[in-house]
This record gives sequence, C-alpha cells and structure tokens, in this order.
Amino acid sequence: MELSEQQKQSFRKTSEYQQMKSMLPACDEIYRKVFNAKGIKRTQDTALDLDLGIDVILTLPSGSILTGQEKALSHQFEHHNTLTMEFYQNRDTKEPGEFFKIASQFYLSGYINEQQNAFTSWHIINLCNLIQWLGKYPTSQLEKKTIPSTGYASFIAIPYKNIPAVCIVAKSEDYYRAIDSKG
Repeated sequence: MELSEQQKQSFRKTSEYQQMKSMLPACDEIYRKVFNAKGIKRTQDTALDLDLGIDVILTLPSGSILTGQEKALSHQFEHHNTLTMEFYQNRDTKEPGEFFKIASQFYLSGYINEQQNAFTSWHIINLCNLIQWLGKYPTSQLEKKTIPSTGYASFIAIPYKNIPAVCIVAKSEDYYRAIDSKG
C-alpha cells in the first residue's frame, strides 16, 4: 500500500497522529526499561509500517532485533482498559485492517495522561501468542465483537483482564510495582 504525499500529509495532521508522535519519548523510555533497548528506529511511511504494521525496530544488547507496533490511546478511554486493534479498514467491504496484516512481534499500547507526555498505564503484548490464542475463535465470532469507528473502520477491543498471561510481556502496574519495591 503506497500512500501519496498528499495522503501522508493529511494523516500527519490528524489528532491521533499528533498524539502518538508526542508519546514517542515515553515509548522509548519503556523500551529501554523493559527490553534494555540499545537502538530504536521508527519506520514511519515505509512498507514495513504501511503493509506490515511495524512502527518500530528495537536493537537489543545482543544485536538481535524486535519489531513492534505502537498505540497511544486518549486518557478519556482508559476506563475501557482494552487492547484495541483495527479489525477492518473498511467494515462495509471487509477490507482487512492491522489485525490481519500485522507482522510485529510485540504491541505497545498505552493510555496517555491529559498533558500527552506520559502514559498512565501501558501493556506490551506478545503478538505471536495473542494471534495464536485468538486463532481458536472463528473470524465470524471475532467480527461480532468489533466496534465501528466514526469513519469506515471497525476495531476489536479485548479487555486486558481476558488476555492470557502468556500474551503479556510487561505491563505498567507490575513493572513499576517491582521498581518501587526495590527502593
């Protein structure tokens, strides 16, 4: 999927894009703490981003890499406490969204504070494990759980409390509790 320069410029003006961009330093801090990331490279507007849902490539101390998707959700939605993924880009034509195309290894999703400079809570999801877990359910059953957006897309929202522990790499409340207990 190749976007025209006009489409890219239009997308960059959206509040969702600006919100995510403002949260990149907070994402980087999480990657350094959780993964001990030595390198962080964004893939904005590349085929990795547009076709495979890879927003970021982390380089670990060993030289290995991890690929990830990033999502910064508005504070006003935090009460939902869900992992939210685009299921259909167009719910009328059932054009597949990121749920079907994502090739990232992990998904960092967090709710931001009102100042848009820190996360109030976040989860890092192991996408391979999540996709295997969701693979137990027929697409038709997952589709029934989607939520329409204000545009054409629809989203699947999975409460974090329902996601098996094997799918969660790290989460803010456990991570920071461990840091706090160390003094």
